Amino acid sequence: MDSLSEPTQWDYEVTVRYKLMPEYGCSPVWKLSDGPAENVPISELPLSTNLRESIKQWDDIFQATFKSNNPADSGFGDLKAGGEFLGVGESLVEEIRRELPGVDIEYCRIDV
Repeated sequence: MDSLSEPTQWDYEVTVRYKLMPEYGCSPVWKLSDGPAENVPISELPLSTNLRESIKQWDDIFQATFKSNNPADSGFGDLKAGGEFLGVGESLVEEIRRELPGVDIEYCRIDV
């Protein structure tokens, strides 16, 4: 019976993906890999200054919906404002894809 030799080196590539998903109290950009998701500060992204600022402004709008006295009531007060916010997020992901071709980034729509 032939014995199988153990591979001495793993031949695989770790895939890194990014997600744009707002979350209270942190950056809306997440690095996804085989391990836990890692929050990425907007300032560390290799994007144009204008796009980084647009992402920050978009996130500031979301952060302003947090109600510290009753977090369960946090969120947009009306569907129109929430829908506009989601639409801007989709546009930001498209802009990120244009500036970083080949980077896998997805948009996670949240309940508004």
